[in-house]
Amino acid sequence: MVLGAVAAVRLGLVPLIDLAFRPGPEWLSVFRRVGIVLAALAAYWAYVRWHEKRAATELRLQPVRLLLGGAGAW
Repeated sequence: MVLGAVAAVRLGLVPLIDLAFRPGPEWLSVFRRVGIVLAALAAYWAYVRWHEKRAATELRLQPVRLLLGGAGAW
């Protein structure tokens, strides 16, 4: 499911954006990267929600842990 969503963005959505709006290569790269991440997160959420029938609590935004993880990388 996740790989299918990533493939749909990479092979479907990004070429359509390129044809419709003709962004430069830098912006097309941004659309591709952000689209892939968002599609993978959405597909994982859908899999957990519908197949495993539970809430995807691991996808909640946890700012304190995020900041601590970022500070620990220094």
